[in-house]
Amino acid sequence: AFMGTAWTMQILRTAIIAGITVGAAFPVARFYDEPILAPILMMTGFAVFITGFKSITLLAYDKRIDLKTQTLVELVVLVAGLVVTLVWAWVSPSVWAMVAGHIVSSVLEVTFSYLLFSGHHSKIRIEKRAFTELFTFGKWIVISSTISYITVQGDRLIMGKWLSLTELGFYSIASTWAAIVAMLSFNLATRVLHPFFRQSLDNGDFSKITVTRFRLNLAYAGICVFLALIGAWLIRFVYDDRYLEAGWMLQILALGQVARVFTGTLRPFLIACSDSFSQMVVSSASAVILIGFFALGHWLGGPHGMIVGYAFSSFLMHPIMVFFARKHGYHCMISDMGLAFVTCAIIYLGWWLTDAPVLTVLHNMIP
Repeated sequence: AFMGTAWTMQILRTAIIAGITVGAAFPVARFYDEPILAPILMMTGFAVFITGFKSITLLAYDKRIDLKTQTLVELVVLVAGLVVTLVWAWVSPSVWAMVAGHIVSSVLEVTFSYLLFSGHHSKIRIEKRAFTELFTFGKWIVISSTISYITVQGDRLIMGKWLSLTELGFYSIASTWAAIVAMLSFNLATRVLHPFFRQSLDNGDFSKITVTRFRLNLAYAGICVFLALIGAWLIRFVYDDRYLEAGWMLQILALGQVARVFTGTLRPFLIACSDSFSQMVVSSASAVILIGFFALGHWLGGPHGMIVGYAFSSFLMHPIMVFFARKHGYHCMISDMGLAFVTCAIIYLGWWLTDAPVLTVLHNMIP
């Protein structure tokens, strides 16, 4: 009854999201003065609705941290979507290639969830007790997820209005490379850290949480340092001279990812504590901080300043997450901030020794 209710609510949730996407299609297209956005958003909303029918049994696999089959399926789905995108783009070069790949990936994701996994409870059902429990806990998750989407995608949503298409293209390239570590952090937090933290809390063992987070944060910090130091060279190696502007953007965004991934390893702790309300408060505060840093950055350095502001906003978001974690007896401010300080110092020293172009941008912002 519980799983069936969860599956039904999953469908309703994606239907609402798809409806909002379709309803916003024409206003968004007018806002950005790009008519093609309307049909693209409609088809994207359709793809979102499709994913709502995924088998609910996948959550049981997540709870058991049984990830082998899921990982293989995701890899196959990713490759299939990429192949469709590439073939479409080769035959008919247009943005619709990306839309087609996304829809194919969504259909395959749902199909494989029934063919390759056992223990299905995917039946339309609303059981009152289960619905109340899921809604009480999940309402804050829905609000938090919506706000988190704004903070994660807010850079493109806002910069798309203020940057030229060329500048936005440079930024998209840089943010795609910088997001590598963030995607690793998010996927690991969702699939592994949440159930692992829940098990550790049930056993009253905070030491495992501390050790696991420190090791992960150290690994993520290493990736951030690597991208921040070689960012300009990487762009120059992969792309031609027209895209060199993306080099300094990648470097500053990689610096900003340091605090962002540290927050990513702490976020599942609040969920494991069943504290979805605090998670929502953190997401709301993060959105306000992001907007504030965008405004401050634009005031100090125009479009370039907005990118710098976005990068540094994460360092103010993380202490808020730490504060709410303290409510549940978990203290990590010293270890997190200490590692973040060392990481940033190494990055800045590397920039100074190599006379990185990002330093010129930062110095120009100083009044």
